[in-house]
Amino acid sequence: MRSMSDEFEVGHEMDRALRAAVTGLAQIMERTARRSADESRAAAAEARQEWLAHRDAARQQYVPWLQPGAVEKTDGRQASRVWAVAAGWSTMDPLAKAAEEQLADRIKQAFGEHPSVLVQQTDLAALPEQTQVPTVLTMQEALGLAQEHAPFYYRAHTDLTPRDQLSPAGDLPSSPAEERVLADWQTYAQTGALPDRSRWEAWAAYTGRADDFDPEQWRTTTGELDHESRDAALERLWDEGSEERGLRDLEEHQVAMTAAGMGQLRTQVAAAPPAADPEQVPAWVRLVDEREFSAASQQEISQAWRDARSRAASGDLAAQAAATQLSEQIRKKHGINPDEYVIGALTERAANNAENARKAADKARRAQEAAQPITPTRVIPGPTQEQGRSTSPAPQVTVPGEAYATAPLTRERVLELNRVAQDYFSGNMRPGTTGQRYFVDRLGEGVVDGPWALGYAPPGWTNLTNHLKGHGASDEEILAAGLGRRSSKGNVIDYFRDRAMIGVRDRDGDVVGFVGRDLSGDQRAPKYTNSPTTAAFTKSEHVFGLAEAPEGARIVRTEGAFDAIATSLAGDGEAAGVAPMGTAMSATQASQIANRAVDGRVWLANDNDAAGQMATEQDYFALAQQGAQARHVVVPEGDPAEAWQHYPGLMRSTMSTLDDAPSAAEVVVDRYLMTNGEALASRDRDARSGLNDLVARVTATLDDPIEARLLAEEAERRRRELVDQAATAQASSTKTNEVVSADPTEGRDGRPPHVEERLGEHSHSTSEPTQPYNRADSSDLTNVSPQAREARVGSGHGFAMSTKDAIEQAANGHKGLAARPDRGGQAPRRGRSRSK
Repeated sequence: MRSMSDEFEVGHEMDRALRAAVTGLAQIMERTARRSADESRAAAAEARQEWLAHRDAARQQYVPWLQPGAVEKTDGRQASRVWAVAAGWSTMDPLAKAAEEQLADRIKQAFGEHPSVLVQQTDLAALPEQTQVPTVLTMQEALGLAQEHAPFYYRAHTDLTPRDQLSPAGDLPSSPAEERVLADWQTYAQTGALPDRSRWEAWAAYTGRADDFDPEQWRTTTGELDHESRDAALERLWDEGSEERGLRDLEEHQVAMTAAGMGQLRTQVAAAPPAADPEQVPAWVRLVDEREFSAASQQEISQAWRDARSRAASGDLAAQAAATQLSEQIRKKHGINPDEYVIGALTERAANNAENARKAADKARRAQEAAQPITPTRVIPGPTQEQGRSTSPAPQVTVPGEAYATAPLTRERVLELNRVAQDYFSGNMRPGTTGQRYFVDRLGEGVVDGPWALGYAPPGWTNLTNHLKGHGASDEEILAAGLGRRSSKGNVIDYFRDRAMIGVRDRDGDVVGFVGRDLSGDQRAPKYTNSPTTAAFTKSEHVFGLAEAPEGARIVRTEGAFDAIATSLAGDGEAAGVAPMGTAMSATQASQIANRAVDGRVWLANDNDAAGQMATEQDYFALAQQGAQARHVVVPEGDPAEAWQHYPGLMRSTMSTLDDAPSAAEVVVDRYLMTNGEALASRDRDARSGLNDLVARVTATLDDPIEARLLAEEAERRRRELVDQAATAQASSTKTNEVVSADPTEGRDGRPPHVEERLGEHSHSTSEPTQPYNRADSSDLTNVSPQAREARVGSGHGFAMSTKDAIEQAANGHKGLAARPDRGGQAPRRGRSRSK
């Protein structure tokens, strides 16, 4: 039996085991909870950062317009566009709320209309800095902005002398510290954000790391400040503090909302009701379902995404997931980011309102005209009643562009709309914008100051469309001008979206069409898009670059507009690149290019691939028909734009030596030899005849008879070389097969080994094996008549060899043979060369 002490010991062990199990379970649960909390904290931090980034991006759009004179010195539609951005954030950001009210008052005072009315004539998607008014601050104004808008970690202004105690002369900075503060807030006033380096340095000082970034510690051995390495280190420190900074920033934002009577951001969007009542489920929950998303309107989708994004900022993981999902669905379906989609929704609504207002005004005008009796004083020269009613507006109602809405679109009207579009595209080319960066990165700084009509079509559905409507264009005109197209919903949207734009000019310098290079990265989008056919533009009738080419410059034909611009930049006025609107050159385009030929010459710089060589051949004969000689330019990398980007020195050298370029006829002949090399090597009669015909056709276009003769001789030499190479390869293959298949007990030619030894190695000729004689192959056909050439080709195979040729062949076959010694009165056996 167990003693009491034994039972006590067992109980003690069981208790200890139970305690260990409970402790272990608690630790596991604690680790799981900690991991879950970490994941939730990381997700919430990411949501906060995303929300704050969107808020700051919006501020960068409307803050510059809050400065004195910014609204009053510009167009009311542009200011209304910025007001719409502030209005979109007015329930979530006190600064946006104040900006909305201030901008509305200033716009109404300056232009006589509330911005909600003017916004229907503007483009909401473009960034406001494209038309911002430069602002010059005094020191007093800079300190005022810093006091009101400085982030919590920025303290550069706190130690400066109070400016209200200084004289008016104190409006100028009096120390390097003041100069730095003035520069920082000057940038804020113009862009809505402090300079990156200033924010990074302020954060380093806030975290106690300022000494680590003392400029003296970042100087190189030559004494120069290593800005790149210092900035990289500052940015890393900035990124490491993103979570801490986001928390503090959001806290201050919520304090500001409370002070402004806007409530807390956390309660700005109501909590999600139970799913049992589908009518009360938030839209951002419902629209995650793709079927619901497809059926929803643009307004519903944009509002749902904004609500989900706002709730995600308070740490709601479900809202964060919904905002992310909705973002992906918007990108997938519409090809733009959600911010642009939201702005596009407002824009489309405004555009529809404008179109409805225009139609109502037109209906009222027509009713007024119909009610008035027709008197001789109202007879307007022009179309008869059978041809259509005059569309001249009545004096009481002015409808811009209405005269074009019911009449066929003329070439002049297309050119007018193209000018408006080009002004819009070029307005998006301010320094640092997407389009400007692309052109500069690919073609260099000089391209911006060149003669070309460059620009950028931003992403979004109706940016240009609304801009054109603001200038009086109707939907029908926009479509007929090739600047818009019908969407699947039936409304008119932009033809060019998120593209680097290049205008195509005619000989009079008018922009007749456009070329757009895709910048979206979408694999489904064509890389290049040309304007469709309009009353002013037909692709096969225009050559890009001719209008910009200096008089007397050597004309270099390239494959695309970017290649043409790169060639012109490298040519430095001596050479100018041009490009047909497509790969093939039409007769009209060839005529235009030939008319600009220098000394009867035009240079071809097509790519060196198969398609480029085919284009060179087509161009050669097209230009020859116009009386121009085509020369061939070998460009580094085979692509002028790539060569100019990576090897500008070589491109300049190539353009400076164009006079040394060979005839493009060589490319034409080379292409035939490469394409038909196998047939020529096997003595195919059709291939040989085709080569002769091509050579005759090409040489007939050359002005220089010596050049023509040399080209013909080179073509014949290359053909014979192909034949010889094929024969050599065949002989080598035959010898190899004989060696492999021979009986080791026999010598060559089936002789016993001892007979082989007596004959010696010289009994087998080391010369190349002879081929069956062919009269056509052995004749020079370059200087004979077509009839004689045809006769020789037709009777070539099996024609008897002349005595002279037979003697020469026999002599060549016996070269290097040694004399045979007499073998016991027997006649020496002669070595024989076997034909192969």
